[in-house]
Amino acid sequence: MASTCVDTRVAPASTAAAMASLSAPRERWSTSKELPKGPNSASMPAAASASSAARTCRPGAPSTKGSMVNSTRTCTPQTITTAPGSVAARSPTVWSETGQETDFNGLLTRRIQSGTLDGVSVTHDPAAPETSSGASSMRPSGASFVLNGAPVEVGAHPHLLAALREELDVTSPKDGCSPSGQCGCCLVLLDGKPVVSCQVGLDRADGKDVVTLEGVDEEERNRYARAFAATGALQCGFCTPGILLRTKALVDKHGPALTRDKAARHLGGHLCRCTGYLKILDAVQDLAAGVETAVALPRGVGQRGARYEGESLGLGTKDFVDDMRVDGMLHGAVHLSAHARADVLAIDTTAAEALPGVVRVLTAADVPGDLKVGLIHKDWPVFIPVGGRTSYVGDVLALVVADDRGTARRAAALVDVTYDVLEPFTDAAVAVASGDPAVWGLDGNVLSRSAYVRGDVDEAFAGSVHVVRERFVTQRVEHAFLEPESTLAVPAEGRLQIYSGGQGVWDDRDQCAAVLGVAPDRIEVTLVSNGGAFGGKEDMSNQGQTALAAWLLGRPVKTTFSREESLLVHAKRHPITIDLELACDADGALTAMRARMLGDSGPYASVGMKVLERAAGHACGPYVVPAVDVEAVAARTNN
Repeated sequence: MASTCVDTRVAPASTAAAMASLSAPRERWSTSKELPKGPNSASMPAAASASSAARTCRPGAPSTKGSMVNSTRTCTPQTITTAPGSVAARSPTVWSETGQETDFNGLLTRRIQSGTLDGVSVTHDPAAPETSSGASSMRPSGASFVLNGAPVEVGAHPHLLAALREELDVTSPKDGCSPSGQCGCCLVLLDGKPVVSCQVGLDRADGKDVVTLEGVDEEERNRYARAFAATGALQCGFCTPGILLRTKALVDKHGPALTRDKAARHLGGHLCRCTGYLKILDAVQDLAAGVETAVALPRGVGQRGARYEGESLGLGTKDFVDDMRVDGMLHGAVHLSAHARADVLAIDTTAAEALPGVVRVLTAADVPGDLKVGLIHKDWPVFIPVGGRTSYVGDVLALVVADDRGTARRAAALVDVTYDVLEPFTDAAVAVASGDPAVWGLDGNVLSRSAYVRGDVDEAFAGSVHVVRERFVTQRVEHAFLEPESTLAVPAEGRLQIYSGGQGVWDDRDQCAAVLGVAPDRIEVTLVSNGGAFGGKEDMSNQGQTALAAWLLGRPVKTTFSREESLLVHAKRHPITIDLELACDADGALTAMRARMLGDSGPYASVGMKVLERAAGHACGPYVVPAVDVEAVAARTNN
C-alpha cells in the first residue's frame, strides 16, 4: 500500500494483502440555531466546484488568519485486524507500513514493535463485523453534541479536534501535535472539565457539552485576554487559547483560593515554547484575585507594555495559516520517503488517484521550473523524481490534493514507491571520509570548511605551562515550535497569492517562482504571524509543493504538516563534535587554542555553512588568545 522495496542489503519481508481504502462520505453539520464562532472564515476568488460544497464557507474579506517515522522504518505493506472492543477499535486506525499505526486521517499515533500495540496483539481484517452502532470499527460514525450552547451534528473524524476545526470551522483550539495530546493547544471544556480534544473520540463527545473560547461570555473572554496581554503572558500566541481556557477552568473551580503552585501544576499539561511560564502564572494570579491590569502598548525604550495584538492572539481569533478558510479550497498531503538513502525506481499513484475526493497527485514530473530550491545553495528538491535518490526521510515524493484533509492523507498513504535501498550516511566523520556522495546529484560530503590561524600555535603550546585537551559533543536540537508548518496558495488572474508562516517571505517568493518557472512579480507572499520558528522555518517546507498545486489546478490549496511530518522535514540545529585544546601560562593567562569542529548539516545546505562559520568565529569566546588555529567543517549526511 505504501511502498515497495528492493533492498540490496536485507531480503524484503513478506507482505499480506493491502487493506481496503477508507472513503466514507463527509457529513455536513447541522444546528438548530447559529453556531457561535470566531471570525475565522474567509472568501477569496476561486473556481466553483461540486466538491467544494462539502465545506461551509461564508462571504467576507480574505482572512489573515498536520506519519512518527524514522530512518529505520520498513516499507512493506501489512494487513492488520481489529475486532470491536480491541485497542485499535477504540482508536480508528489504518496500517500503511509495517510497524506503523496511523489514525483515520493518516497521522501517526503509535509505533508497533513485534506486532503488538501496548502489549496487545493487533491486526486488521477489512471484513471485521460492524460495531453495535452500525459503523465499522475502522470508520467512526459521527456524533451529536452541544457546542457553545448550540446542538450540532458532525460526520466521521478521528477525534473531536478534527471535527471542530475541519467541519465546524471552530479554530481557537489549535492543532500542535494531534493525536498525541502532548502540547495542550487544543484544550476544550467537555461537560465543564478541561480536556485535550485531539484525545477525545467522537464516541466520547457524543451527547456531551463542549465549550471552546468562542462560547465563553464576551466580557469574560476579554477580561482573560487583557490579563494575558498586560502581563506579557504570550508571544506567538499559538498555545495561549488552550492555556487561557485552562485558566478559566481553574479560576471557576478555585476562585481567589487558586494558588500559584496549584496553577503551575495544572499548567504542566501545556507547552509554551517562547514565553516561559512565569508571566503566565502572573496572569493567572491576577485573574484569580480579580485584579484588572490596564492594557497599554509600550511608549518607549525600557517601558513596560502589552503585547501587540495580544488580546486577539490570546483568544485565538488572530489566524495562523491553518486557521484560514477560503472558498473552493483544496487540501494537500505529502508522501514522504520511507528511506533516508534509496534510489527511486517507480512511483505509482494509481491507487491514490482512485480514492473518491482526490483531485490530483503531483510528482516531480509536474514541476515546470526548477526542481531544486535553497537559501544559499539550490540543492533541496521539492520532489524526488523517478530515477532520483532520496537523501533523508523528509524528502517529498508526491503531493496528494483532495477535497478535504482526511481524504488527502488517506490517499497519500496509498502512493506506492519502489526503492533500491542504499546504506545511509549517519556519521558525519564517516561521510566526510567517504568518496561516495551522501546526497543525490552532489559530489563529496563536505558542505563547507571555515578556518583561520593567528600566530605560531605549535610554538605557543610548546612554551605553555598548562595544556588541556577535551572533546565536546552537542546533540541535534529540534526547534520545537508549536505550530506545524502550513501554507495556503490562492491563484487569481494569472497571479498567485501565498500565505506563509516562514521566516523569509522574499525567499519564499523567489523560490516558488523558480519552481513554477514564472517571474517573481507574478507571486505575492504574505507573512502570516507564525506559532514559533526559532530558525526552523527559514527554509521552505511545503510552500513550493502547495504553490505548484494551486498554480496547476487554478484553485486554492492548503497544506499543513502533521507534527511528525514537521519533525521529519525541517532542518535541525546542528550536532557538532568539538576537539578543543587550550593552553595557558603559570598565571592562568590563555596563550594558545586549537579547535577542530565537525558539524552534521544533514543532506541539504540550508544555512549549515553559516552555522559552522559562526562556530569557528566564536571559538575563542570573549577572550584574547595570542595563537589560534580553528577549523570548522559542515558535513553532508542523510540525517
